[in-house]
Amino acid sequence: MLRFLHHWSKFFTSNQFITNVGEALHLARDFAYVCDTEFPAKQMAEYLCRNNSEPAEIYRRKELVLSTKQLLKEFMDLLNQDRSPLCNGRPQPILDSNIQRNLTHFSLITHGFGSPAIVAALTSNH
Repeated sequence: MLRFLHHWSKFFTSNQFITNVGEALHLARDFAYVCDTEFPAKQMAEYLCRNNSEPAEIYRRKELVLSTKQLLKEFMDLLNQDRSPLCNGRPQPILDSNIQRNLTHFSLITHGFGSPAIVAALTSNH
C-alpha cells in the first residue's frame, strides 16, 4: 500500500490528491442520487416477471428477491461502516482491522469513489 501511495505521490501534490478525492466524493453523491431517482428497477422487475403466471413460481421468486435484499442490506451496512481516511479526515475505525484494511485499500485505489458507488448501485434496487 505504501508503495502505491508513494508511486502516486510523484504525480500529485497534496492539494491535487485532496481535490481528486473531493471530486470523487461529489461524483459518488451525484451517482447515488441518479441511481435512486432514475434507475428503472421497478420496470425491470416487471419486465422480468411478465412471463411468470404460476403462483408457486411467483412465490418462489418473491422469496428469492427477499433473501437477496436481506443479503445486500447486510453488505451495504458493512460498507456504510467503512471509516477509510478521506481528504484530511481520519475517522475512528469501528470495524475489525482486517476488514477495515481491505476497505481502506479499495477506497484509496478508487479515490474514495468505490464504496459509495457500490452502495448507490445496490440501493437503486430497493
